[in-house]
Amino acid sequence: MYCLEPYHLLAYHGNWYLLARNIRNDRVVTFALSRVKGIHASQQVFERPARFDARAWFQDAFGITRGDKVLKVRLRFSRHVATYIKEREWHPSQQLREEDDGRLEMRIETSGRKELIRWILSWTPDVEVLAPEELKTRIAEKLRQGLETAMGEV
Repeated sequence: MYCLEPYHLLAYHGNWYLLARNIRNDRVVTFALSRVKGIHASQQVFERPARFDARAWFQDAFGITRGDKVLKVRLRFSRHVATYIKEREWHPSQQLREEDDGRLEMRIETSGRKELIRWILSWTPDVEVLAPEELKTRIAEKLRQGLETAMGEV
């Protein structure tokens, strides 16, 4: 059970999410409303901090998740998917650079590892993680785990 101070409600990819301060650990966290099993009102009154800005809070997120540490991410996409990548903004910080052979390099700064990792994996095998090293390692782990599961080796 959580005791929350709700700050912001948002719709994202067909679902509703609540951005709220979890009183127990004094952290602002995103909660999926579809997972909520019950709500109980408390008698406590609170005020959302006047300086809180939901847009700013999500600025370094990837999707609706963010972490504590911002990563400087560099990805290289094959020429087969470069057109699709160029067609939209995936992150507000993104910078794109076309290479002579048709590949596309993307740079972003984000702290949202969970959704970023899922997004990168969705472009496999047409994406290469160039940096940071910790992200390369995590993607390689996920690919190994996926292969073991697919081959029935778990």
